[in-house]
Amino acid sequence: MNTQPSRSGLARFTICDTLVAKKNYAVMTFQRRIRQLHKILTFAVFAQLLLWMLSGLYMTAVPIDIVRGNHLVEHAKPKMLATDRVVPVSSLATRYSEIQSVHLFSVLHTPVYKVITSEGPSLLNALTGEPMPPISQTEAESVAQAAYTGDAPLADTSLLTEPEQAPEAGGRPFPLWQIAFDDVFHTTFYVSASEANIVAVRSDIWRVFDFLWMLHIMDYDERSDFNNPLVILMSSIGLLAIVSGLLLIANGMKKGGIKSIVK
Repeated sequence: MNTQPSRSGLARFTICDTLVAKKNYAVMTFQRRIRQLHKILTFAVFAQLLLWMLSGLYMTAVPIDIVRGNHLVEHAKPKMLATDRVVPVSSLATRYSEIQSVHLFSVLHTPVYKVITSEGPSLLNALTGEPMPPISQTEAESVAQAAYTGDAPLADTSLLTEPEQAPEAGGRPFPLWQIAFDDVFHTTFYVSASEANIVAVRSDIWRVFDFLWMLHIMDYDERSDFNNPLVILMSSIGLLAIVSGLLLIANGMKKGGIKSIVK
């Protein structure tokens, strides 16, 4: 009896072996390319992922009130203003057109009108109706020292007239008095020269936060645009790195189960 396989049978075995080999080769090639892509993407985004984790940890670990310096300021309780001697609000209509609002508050115990018009705000002495002059250095230091909760002495006082002089003031209206205290965190108060109130508090805690925020959103100029193309690009690369890693994990589990992934 002839037990040798026929030529047609051999041909079918050969074709099947060839197809299986080609399939295995294609799978191995795909896996190799995914692995190479994963390595390249991970290498490209590794530093930024590390910065995201570091900055995110700082921003979540340090309370925002501490970052803003709220614990360094003791806000004075509002006091009732005597209005019997102030200029009537109706008289302001003869001096200003298109008044949008009028606010009465105190600047160093002097009642002041803040008149908002289409041309901007104006500050008037509510007792005389005359424009309020900017506060002096001594007055600004008094405002800062009265609100400061620490016991460190003053280190420096400067009058700033341009935003470029104090980028950390964050777009507050100028002029501002910059009043620095000689404490461990280099606390700095920014006092409005026109309204004599503290408009910003900065310390090294805030400065570290601001630096890490810049790295987090990858806006190295204005530090405010978290929709910039660079952060979108790096986020996309990071997402692709995760997806390629998940594909490698899924393939490993398909071959040998979870043990093949962890061993």
